[in-house]
Amino acid sequence: MSTSVGGPASVSLVSRDVEEARHVGGRLFYPHSVEVLGDQQSFGIHLDAAELGPVTMGWLSYDTEVEIETGKLQDWYQVNVPVSAVPRRCRPRRR
Repeated sequence: MSTSVGGPASVSLVSRDVEEARHVGGRLFYPHSVEVLGDQQSFGIHLDAAELGPVTMGWLSYDTEVEIETGKLQDWYQVNVPVSAVPRRCRPRRR
């Protein structure tokens, strides 16, 4: 991971570790779970993001099919724009 100095905070991550993906994604965006639905051996995350004041923007891709679930979003919005696959569900898990 990297953070820039003197400008917007930025993060870049390439990893094959699911736990690292959960930790970094949860810290940067919102706490969430990542479940690998596709081939476990093919798992990989590619993340580039920057915090611009109160807005975090990022480009996130996985090398295999995953399911991402968040808790209830309290006081903010999340906008996802799929570029190569259509998400099956874009809402918090109900408990």
